[in-house]
Amino acid sequence: MSDEVLFELDGKGLYYGFLAGAFKVIQEQQYINKINVFPVPDGDTGSNMAATVRYVIDKVRPDISFKKTADSIASAALDGARGNSGIILAQFLHGFNEKAQAEKEFAVDVKPLPGLSGTPSPMPTGPLKARWKERLLR
Repeated sequence: MSDEVLFELDGKGLYYGFLAGAFKVIQEQQYINKINVFPVPDGDTGSNMAATVRYVIDKVRPDISFKKTADSIASAALDGARGNSGIILAQFLHGFNEKAQAEKEFAVDVKPLPGLSGTPSPMPTGPLKARWKERLLR
């Protein structure tokens, strides 16, 4: 992977990225309930994940600071986690937040989804490097 940073993400970008994923979970909660087999096959994983992200949406307002926004999202998810799947989601967000507090950048390896080879992609595939922007208002 090159050392070139391909994009920067501030707190508002993180927040709106979270919202995009949260809205998809809410939209697809019935489908997630249908395919629910983990952590317990009780058919409520989608509903619990949706309730957890709704709580985060209700409680969090974006900050320009990536680290403050990551901390707010993680804290709200832990406070509002519903069911086993909500707790697992909250723990994932908490782990992401811990890493965000300790690091200044992250790298991911983006791979195309199987069966979508002919679909144009807005993101390049392969290793990507990003840095979060910290803007502190005085």
